[in-house]
Order: sequence, then structure tokens, then C-alpha cells
Amino acid sequence: MRLTGTTLRDVAKGMTISEGIVHMEGGSVTFSGRYGISVSGGNALLSGFKITRQENKGTVAVADADTIANTVEDTVAGVGAGAGVEVSHLAKVMMKEVNIEGVKTGAYVAGNGFLVMGKGSISFKGDYGIYFDQGYALLNDVHITGSGHQGTGIKMGYGQLLMVDTTLKEVAEGMTIVKGNVSMVGGSIEFKREHGVLLKQGSVLLNNLSMKYRGSNSDATFLKVEGERVLNTANIKGIGIKIDGQDKARGVYVTNGGRVMLKSAIFSNLMNGVEVVNGQFWMEDGNIEFNGEHAVSLATGNVLLKGVIIEYDAGNKITKDTSVPNFFKVAGKGAELAAIKVVISGDKWERRKANGVYVKGGGHVTLNHSHLTRIQNAITVEEGSVWMGNGSIRFKGEYGLKLDKGQVSFNNIQMNYEGNGKVDFIKVKGRESTVKALGAIINGNDKGKGARITEGAHVKLIKSRLNKVDTGITAENAEITMSDTLISFKGDHGVSLSVGKAILNKVNMTHTGDNDADFLKAQGKGANLDANKVIIKGSKNKGKGLHVTQRAKITLLQSELTGIAKGIHIDSGIVNVRRSTITVEGTESDESYGISLWGSQKSTETHLKRSRRSTSSNLTTAHHIPNIPKISEVGVINLTLTTLKVPNSIAIHGKTAKSFITLKDSNISGDSLLEAKNGSAIMLATNNSSLTGGSQVDNDSNALFYLTNRSKWFLTKRKNQDLRKPSSLISGIMLKDSAIIFEKPTSDVYQTLNIGKGYHSIYLAQGDAQLHLNIQVGQDGSLDDDKTDRVLIYGSTAGGTTKIHMSASSNGIRGSGQGTVSSKANRNNNKQSVSIVQVSGAAKKDSFQLNHGYVTLGNSPYQYHLVAYGPGSELKADPQKRLVKGDGDFWDFRLEGKNIPFDPRHTDIVPIKPAIVPQVPTYLLLPNALFYAGLMDINNQTELLGTMVTSFDPFFNGKPAFFVRGYGGSHTYTSDLSALEYGYGAKFDYRAADAAVLLSTLESEQNSAFIGAIGTYSKLSLQPQDVEKSKKSNFDQWSVTAYASLQHNMGFYINGLLSYGLSRGDVETLARGKTARITGKPLRAALTGGKAFLTGHEGLVFEPQMQLIYQYLMFNSTRDVDGFNINMGSPSQLTTRLGGRLAQEFALMEEDSSVSFYGKLHLMGNFGGKQFVQFKDTFQLGAFGSSMEAGVGVQAQLSSQIALHGDVVYQQKLTKAGFSGSTFSGGLRYRF
Repeated sequence: MRLTGTTLRDVAKGMTISEGIVHMEGGSVTFSGRYGISVSGGNALLSGFKITRQENKGTVAVADADTIANTVEDTVAGVGAGAGVEVSHLAKVMMKEVNIEGVKTGAYVAGNGFLVMGKGSISFKGDYGIYFDQGYALLNDVHITGSGHQGTGIKMGYGQLLMVDTTLKEVAEGMTIVKGNVSMVGGSIEFKREHGVLLKQGSVLLNNLSMKYRGSNSDATFLKVEGERVLNTANIKGIGIKIDGQDKARGVYVTNGGRVMLKSAIFSNLMNGVEVVNGQFWMEDGNIEFNGEHAVSLATGNVLLKGVIIEYDAGNKITKDTSVPNFFKVAGKGAELAAIKVVISGDKWERRKANGVYVKGGGHVTLNHSHLTRIQNAITVEEGSVWMGNGSIRFKGEYGLKLDKGQVSFNNIQMNYEGNGKVDFIKVKGRESTVKALGAIINGNDKGKGARITEGAHVKLIKSRLNKVDTGITAENAEITMSDTLISFKGDHGVSLSVGKAILNKVNMTHTGDNDADFLKAQGKGANLDANKVIIKGSKNKGKGLHVTQRAKITLLQSELTGIAKGIHIDSGIVNVRRSTITVEGTESDESYGISLWGSQKSTETHLKRSRRSTSSNLTTAHHIPNIPKISEVGVINLTLTTLKVPNSIAIHGKTAKSFITLKDSNISGDSLLEAKNGSAIMLATNNSSLTGGSQVDNDSNALFYLTNRSKWFLTKRKNQDLRKPSSLISGIMLKDSAIIFEKPTSDVYQTLNIGKGYHSIYLAQGDAQLHLNIQVGQDGSLDDDKTDRVLIYGSTAGGTTKIHMSASSNGIRGSGQGTVSSKANRNNNKQSVSIVQVSGAAKKDSFQLNHGYVTLGNSPYQYHLVAYGPGSELKADPQKRLVKGDGDFWDFRLEGKNIPFDPRHTDIVPIKPAIVPQVPTYLLLPNALFYAGLMDINNQTELLGTMVTSFDPFFNGKPAFFVRGYGGSHTYTSDLSALEYGYGAKFDYRAADAAVLLSTLESEQNSAFIGAIGTYSKLSLQPQDVEKSKKSNFDQWSVTAYASLQHNMGFYINGLLSYGLSRGDVETLARGKTARITGKPLRAALTGGKAFLTGHEGLVFEPQMQLIYQYLMFNSTRDVDGFNINMGSPSQLTTRLGGRLAQEFALMEEDSSVSFYGKLHLMGNFGGKQFVQFKDTFQLGAFGSSMEAGVGVQAQLSSQIALHGDVVYQQKLTKAGFSGSTFSGGLRYRF
């Protein structure tokens, strides 16, 4: 049937179709019964058709008796009655441009019916615009309008629905899907009550949908999923949807295993954004704008946000609600929220504060590449966990992170504080709380606190930066770990630990404020702070590098501290520093100290009494440090391989302090080393370490030093100290294999070290204990009581001997050699003695000795000795020369010049001459010793040539000949100078070996000549006689000699020698060992003439001889170990020898063999004046003298190739000065 423009009105039922096909175009039906059109069989096609109910029920139906409709419990009854269209029992209804209005239900679909509606509208007054009991529908450009007070636009019990450009408005709820699948593309939903879309089971796909809330219920929800407690049975997916909450509704609510997945969604004007309770929510891109309690609330389940912008907009409303909303609120175990590239932004007008993330009850939040801006407090965790990476936080509240039980990890995040109040960037408490930050950057605006950790919590900062914070880290009964981290702070401290543990590795700390801050502070028993490779830079020399109090402990390794007021500040506890450098450049007026020691006045006074009673036994016990208070009462500082420098103030400052300081392989230096006052008790023990600076101890304080194992204390004057009498004071000292070294004066100002306060043994020396003192010596060798360093001991000494090293300057010029300590003027004995050490108590004669038994002063070679005056010595101390306070006996160790002993019967005519050091006699004897060695070389080389002349033909028909000769001798030298002229005898030993070769020959009818070379190695030893502590010195010599010989057939001959060599040896004494290395270069020339005469007796030959010898010695200048220059100059000598020999030759049975015996006698004398050497003063050398030589020898020609010879010579001096002794020689000649 086809009906066109047909109108049915005033009927109870408009049309009933049970079979066939009805097509209606245009027209209308106005009915008052149950339905306008009923289709129970067949098909109906309605186009451009209007159905209107006048009263009671009305339905267009396709019946299906087997369909069981699901019950909808929350259906709101409408005003109208009946249904516009009813489709059931597998029937299909297709409507185009159909408008249904004035009905209770616009369309009812059941029994797997199928409704298609295009470009129409449904206006209903009852419960539903379309009700699906069971069926399917396709809506295109359909507009469903409710009564505005009640009703649901679409309710689906079971079925499938596709909507395109469909709108739902003036409804209480938009869609309710009990079970089914809905797809809505385009269109809009406007609702006024509980929800826009409610899904219980099934799936909903929303694409480019616009939703708006028109009601006033703050509990309304746009997308609500109430699953059947089975995961993934209720899903809403949306793309490009837009939600406008009118500042009241909630965007999404998911529960009971439901899931919502949105992309490019825009939530605006919401009260709350998303709430998930045991469900899942996923959103990519898009925006969420809210003004209520949260943007996302998760209680068990999962939330994933990607590229979402979340904004809080408080709007213009005025509220009395004081609660602060949270962007993310995550609670419960299994609640996990992940935000990737999410931007969280608070109210841009700051009309109401909002917090960023709130986690509790085991929830977890992941923030990756996300940013939190304009928020109050960024992250709050109360039993839960948060991971945030590659993002930023900008906040104005009380904290950036607050954690109470749980774990938080930051990776490459930045936190910026933009407020003006007190704030904690990281605030953690609880033993089960842990924060780990890797690559975190905190910018504090000079106000924020980097981290506050309490109640057993643990924070780890790795490769992080805390910039411009007020304070860095505060840990109270907690743990902090930092590595590769930078802290820049302005407030009270960089790291403060109150009980707990802190580990810092490669941390740089900079203070930018003007206050006295603590870089590393530990307080309370059980507080342990370990720092490795830390760099601390203070501001304007303010702040404390290490601050330890109340029995805490800090260990510092491989670190550097600069720009601070106090390197270490401690009252009780332990500080261990190893391989570090601490530099404090402030002044005492700024209260800048390297080590600042503090303590309570009462406890210090008690310790002082105990310390005084035990001082005696302590210092005299060889290997024990004195009893110290319990470790809980004292500050202990241990420095190992560490340098502490305080150039403008006091290195160690104690005020009411009880402290024990140890150094191993370390250095402490300051303008002043130590100051102890107000009842302080300080003990300083060093091992292979150095101390620099003076010391001051007031009457109520004690300071004990224990220097061991090559430790050194360099005693220096303060820059601003009274230059007239600078002095230092300590209470007691033990020197074990260590030294106290007084600073070398730069003017005529010398120092005094005062030790002790007049009771017990307060000076203990063990092993190689040393004192290095300075003294000024006048040009005449005089000493001045005011021009010397000295040590005054108020108490007793114990232990072994202290060796004193003296260093001198001349008239204020330090050892330059320009001053003169003259030996030529008479000395005033009253000016040759000055007190070096005085002891008010017990001591021994050998308690103090000069290091080598003597000392030289003023670059001169004269001896000064230390003489002990005291009750245990044969010499008593002079009370008028007493410098130590008190009465009675005392010891005075005085430095006095030593003079050459003289005959007391002639004091009126014999001047007082100073004694020289034991090596000087060797220097004075050396030129004559080398002359003596040169003569022996020339004599033996001449004998060698003479053997060639007188014994046989030396040329062997032009074949070369090789000669070897060895010789040596022992002689005694006697000087012509007296002891007062520094004349000394000596014993000389000389051993030499010659190797000669014939190089060329020239022959004529009457003459023969030959030339060759001789190489000589020799060893000379000499030892002065009657010189205390002298020792034999050895010299090696090498020389090369060229020789030439001219012989006449008549027996006349002339031999010439020219020699150049090197002499080198070490001068040694028993007192000093090696004192200098002397190097000389001798040049020698000799000319010898003679003639052999045959006597009447067969084989008997007489040979007179004359010899002229010149020697020239060139010495290198050098310096003696005792501090004076050695200038030997270039002495020379011309010597003549006159004499001859008588030889008897015997032929042997063998051919070309013979033997010859000879005797010889020579007189030797030298020419020239006096010669001198310089050892600051000029010293005359003893004369060489004249002597006679007599000897015998033998020559044997064993074959045509081999010849032997040997002789012995005795030498006897003929003048007051000269040599006496014997020489032996032997040789071999071989013809090739």
C-alpha cells in the first residue's frame, strides 16, 4: 500500500500493519489510543510523516512477544504517555524526516527490531527518547529532545546503535547503556542531571561529539562507566569530543573494571575532570579544565595521559572552601597513573591555589616529559610511589615534593620555586620513604630549602643541581646520598645532618650569602657524614666548611675547601680528613680559623686539672699519648695526606675547647699555628707531617704537641706581631725523630719558644729529635744575646738528646758570603757566648747537642760549640744570665766559639785564634798532595825513559814497544806553619799505573829521537794528623802525558814530558761525612838532561842527571757542607832535581839477555813564594819543602821481547816543611 499526503486524526489507533508493505509519504496521524502506527508483520516505510498523540498512550510497534526487556532502574517518568514508534519481533522501521513529539517514549525497539531514522526528530515527555529493550538502530541527523526536567535521551537494555550528527538535549541523562554497543559520530548531548553517557556493559564510540551540562548538580558526569567488575567489558572510546561542564559536572567516571579511552578530547569548565575507581582511563592529546577537587582521581585501576594539557580555572566564584584541589589524586594499591608529555597548569590569575599530584594508600604515578606550572604544592605522597622524568615543576607553595612512606624517583627534572615564603623542595619522612633524583635541577630563588629528610627517610641525589636555595639538605635521623651534585645556597647550611647518615661524592658547594653558614654540618651521636671529592667555595671568607657538634662524625676525602671563615668547627665528635686541601684566607678580626675548637667552660676546667696532674707521666712515657677525656667529651680531628692553609690568621683556634688533633703525612700552616684560651685543653700529634706558625696559650689553657716520624714544626712570626720580641708558647712537647725549625729571619728579629709552665717533665726527646735555630754573627765573629732564636723550657726535660742545627747570617745578611768572620783579630770571649736553650727544671749535660758537635756561622769555616752549664755539669750556670723565670738551679746551653788550644804561659803574646772545622786541613793540604803526586808521576815516567836510554836499543828495528809500570808510596808531610797559622801535617798514600807506547822514531848518523804517550791512572789518599774528627779522603786521577827523547851517540840525552789530567775526590770527616767534592785539573811539564859515562870497570856506568819540573793546578770553586765557599785558586810550583845514578850490567848465558843493578841519589828543591787559598778568609798553604832521595833498582833483559825493572826509593825532607817516605816501582816492556 502506498499512501501519499494522507491524514489520520481523531482516532484511537492510526494504523495497524500485520502483513505486506506500507509506504507513506507526507501526511500525519493524530491519535489518542495506545499507538499511532502498529506494525506486527510486514514492513513500513514512513517519509515526511508526522505522528501526534492527543492523550493517553500511543505507539508505532513491531511486536516480538519473546523479547524480554531489561529493567532500567533509574528511569525518570515523563509527563507524556505512550511511544512514538515501537519496533519489535525482527521488524524493521525506516523513517526519514519523521518528527515524533508529545510522546512519553519516542521510540521503543525490542525483539531484535531494527530502527532506521534519518533527518527527523523526537520530542518526548516521558522517560526515554529511544528505549532499546533489544534491537538495533541507525540514526542520522536526528534530534532528540526531552522535556527538560526528566527522561533519558537513549536507554539501551541490549542492542547496537549507530548515530551520526544526532543531538540529545533537554534531557536529564543523555544515554544509558546497560548492555550494548553505541557509536556516535558528530552531534551533541546536552543533559541536566546525572550523566551524559552511562555505560554498564558493552562499548561506546564517540567521535567529534559535543557535550554540555545544563543542570546544577555537581555530581553529574559526562562519561560514566560502571562495569560488571569484569575487565574490558565496558569501554568508551572517544575521538575529538568536547565537553563543557558549566563549572559543575564531572568529566569522566569509571568504575568496576570499566574503561574510557579518549583522543584529542577537550574538557572545559568542569568541576572535576576524571574519576576512576577500579577502572581504566586513557587520554591522548586534548585538554582538561576544572575548578573542583581534582583533574584526575584514581582509586585502584589505571590512568594513562599522553600529550594532555590540564588547567585549573577557579573562575570568578567565591567559595568558603579552604581545601586545596589536586590535579592528580591517586589512592590505593594497584592504582597507577602515567602522564606522558602532560602539562599541568594552575589558575593563571591565582584566584585559588591548586596542588599537583597527591598519592596515598599504595598508589603510583609516572610523569614523563610532563610539566607542572603555577601550582601550590607539586607532589604529595602518603604511602605510594612517583616516578617523574624529563619534566619540570614550577610551584609557589610549601613544598615541591612531600613524601611520607613510599618511593619517589626523579630523572632529569627541574623544580622552580616562584613564591616568597618558606618552602621545602623535597620533604621526606619515615623509614619506608626513599627519594632518588638523577639529573634533577632545583632553582630556589634564594628562598627554598633543597631537601628536608626526617624520621629515617632516605634521599639520593645523583648528578643534580640545587641552585640558589636557601639551605641545601637538612637530614634529621635520616639518610642522604649525593653524587656528582652541585649546591648553591644562601642560608644557614649546605648539608645539615642531625643523627643519621650522609654520603657525598663529587659534590660542589657554593655559598652566596653574607652570613656565617655551615657547608657540612653533623650533630648528635650517631650522625655520620662521609664526603668524597667535595669542592666547597665560600663567599667573602664566610661560613664553616665542616661543623661537628654533639658527638657527631664527619669523614672528608679528596676534597677542597676555599673561601670560608672556618675550615673545621667542632666542639665534640670526630672529623677525619684525608687527601684534601683546606684554605682559609680570612683574618683573625673576621674570626677566620683553619680549625675552630669550642667547648663548655665547666667541662674544660675539669679536664685541665686532670691534664696537669697527668702531664709528667704522660710525656715521660715513650710511646703513649696522654690520657684524654672520653671520646664523647672531646673533639677529635684526624688529618691524613691533607693540607690546611691559613695565611692571614690562626690555623688552630681553641676557646673553652677539649680537642685532640692528629696529623699523618699532612701540613698545617697559618699566620699563627695555634691559640688556646679560656681554659682550652688541646693535644696535637703529628706523624711525618709539618706545622707552620707560632703558638699562644693563655694561663688557663694547655696545649701539648707530639711530633713523631720526621715531623717538622716551622716556627714563624706573625705578620702583625710585635717585631721586637716575637715569642711562642706551648705547654709541653714530645719530639720523636722530628724537628722544630725556626723561621729564617728577614730582619734583625729572632724568636723565642717557651715550653711549659713550670711543672713536671714537659719536654721529651726521642730518636732523632732536632731544633733548627737562627743566629746572627758579627763581622768579628761576635754573638749578640738579642740576635738569636732560643728555647726556654719551664719544667724538666726527659728522654734522649736533641740535636741543634744552627743557621747564621752576618749583620742581618743571610749566609751570602759578604760578611766576614775574621780569624786575624783577637776575639772577645764575652761576645763569643750566647744562650740557646735554658731549662728551669731537670736536664742532662747531653740533653742538647749541636748536630755534628760543632757549627759554623757566617759563611766561615770556624767552629762554635754548645756548652752545657748546670747542676749536673762541671760548669755552673750564671744566675745573671738566667732567662727562664724562677729561682734556684737551672740549665743553660750556650753557643760558644771554639779556639785553638794554646800554651797558657804565653797568653800575653799569643792571639786567640778560632778553631776551624775538621775538613779544612784537608783542603789546605790538598795542593801539596797533588804536587807530591805529580812529582811521583814525573819521576817514574823519567825512570821509564832512562831505562830505555841506558839499557838497550829501544827501537827494536822499528817495531813498536809497549811499556807498563806500576808504582806507589807512603809519605808523611810536615808543615812549616804553626797550629795558630793553621799548619797541619798529613799522611799521604799514592798508587799509580802507567801504560806507555812508542809512537814514532827518527834516526840519524849520530842522533836518535823517539816520541810516545803515557796514560796514567792513580789514587791519592790523604789524612791530616792531629785533627779531631778528620778522616782519610781519597782522590782519583787520570792523566795523559806526551813524551819525547833525543839521544846522542856519545851518551848525552834530553827527555821532555807534558802532562794534563783530572783529579777528583770527596773530602770526608767523621763529623760530617762527605763535606765537598773537589775537582782539579793539573798541568805538568818536565825537562830532564843527562849523560852516561863509561868507567874503567867493565859494565859500570855513571849517569849524572838534572831535572826541571813545573806544575800548575786549576781547581773548581765549590761549597762546603758547613756553609762556606771553597776557593782553592790556581797554585803552581817550580821544582828542580839534581843527582845521578851508578849502574853495573852483567851479561847472561842466553843470547840477548842481561841484568843491571843500579843505585841513585837526588836532591830536590822548589822555587816560589807563599801561596794562599780562600775559605771566606785567606789561609796560607804550607811550604812544599826540600828533600833528598836515595834508592836502588834492577833491570833485567830476559829475551829480545821482554824486559823487567824495579826499584825502591827513600825520601827524606831536608827543611822544616817537606815530605818523608818511601816509593816502590816496577815495570814490564814488551816488544811486538
